[in-house]
Amino acid sequence: MEKNIEELERVDTSYQYYIRGTIQGNVINAGLMFTDDEDYFYEYAHLQGKTVEIKADRISVEFLHDLI
Repeated sequence: MEKNIEELERVDTSYQYYIRGTIQGNVINAGLMFTDDEDYFYEYAHLQGKTVEIKADRISVEFLHDLI
């Protein structure tokens, strides 16, 4: 059985991160959901439902609204 790992790990003091989680459609569930807006995961259909690790050069975040 495959171990389910969901985490983000910063690479040294850079802006790079290792994202570890499960690919589900166009999303990696790493505790937080990361969406593949550029369709990179399409080339890796054989990894659907599997735990993977990717290295991101930079993570962009957008705050949509204040909930308080």
